Amino acid sequence: MIAQLLNLNAILKRHEIHRKFWPEIRALVEDGQRPSRELRTRLNHVSNYKAAVAEIIHELSKGLDHQFPPPEYRTPANYQLYEEPLTPESLTPEDVVLATSAGAPSVAR
Repeated sequence: MIAQLLNLNAILKRHEIHRKFWPEIRALVEDGQRPSRELRTRLNHVSNYKAAVAEIIHELSKGLDHQFPPPEYRTPANYQLYEEPLTPESLTPEDVVLATSAGAPSVAR
């Protein structure tokens, strides 16, 4: 279980989310399961679904040092994630394995 939101049903009801999507949204929030294409489309493009997601994220952020940034947040122009830009030439074979396999060694088949 990733997170449990006790008032999830109340949020879904308040935003008039169709009940057929409730189990799928609960699986997304609590277990991190990827939603279906239909639900992803609604979450990305339908205003009441977008509002529900924003409220869910807000509720999950309560009590944490980290707050999810608002949708209008933009990274500062001078912000640099890495000390030097990564280029294909600067990567070692180990870096490539870590980046493509999340650190898991590959298994020959």
